[in-house]
Amino acid sequence: MVFTTLRMLSLLSLQMLLLGTGVYSAFTLDKLPSPLAKPDGMKLIYLTLGKGTQNYKCQQGKWVSIGADARLEYEAPVKGQKGGRENRFIGRHFFQNEKPMFEISGVGTITVTKTNTAAAPNGKGVNWLQLDTVSGTFAKRVYRTNTNGGFAPTTACTAKSPPAKIAYTAVYSFWR
Repeated sequence: MVFTTLRMLSLLSLQMLLLGTGVYSAFTLDKLPSPLAKPDGMKLIYLTLGKGTQNYKCQQGKWVSIGADARLEYEAPVKGQKGGRENRFIGRHFFQNEKPMFEISGVGTITVTKTNTAAAPNGKGVNWLQLDTVSGTFAKRVYRTNTNGGFAPTTACTAKSPPAKIAYTAVYSFWR
C-alpha cells in the first residue's frame, strides 16, 4: 500500500525494517499514476525518506528547475527504548553537472535519467518520477513518490533573482 503523505508514513513507522542486505517492507507501488510503470520483476532494496530542497533559477522571466539536494534517511528502532524510533542518515540525492545522482553510504553512487513523470495524486507536491540508472550498479530503478512541497515559486523573477531553494519531502524507493 502506498501511503498518501509522509506524515502518515511517519505515524505508521513506514512499516519497515532495514536489514543488512536491504529493506523489508510492506511498501508497494501497486497504484502508481500513469505513465509510471510498476517495477515488475524487481526487488525493493532501499526505502528512504528524502528531505531537502528543489532548486530553481530564473530563466527568461520564469522559474526553471535546476535539480535537488536531499538527505536520505530511514527509520530505525532506538536502542534501549522500547517502541522508540528515529530517522538515520543513509545517503543523499544531488545533482552533479546537471545529472541526478543518488549515493547510499558504504554502498555506492548511481546516476539516473528521468524515464516517466506523473502529477502527484494529492496535488500537494512536485511530480512523482520513475528514474532509470545510467551508471552505477546498486539499483536499476528509483521512484520518487509521496511528495510534499517543492513547487517552483509563483512570484515573478528576473535575471538578477537569486536561485530559489524550496523545501520538499519525498519517498525514494530503490529497486534491483
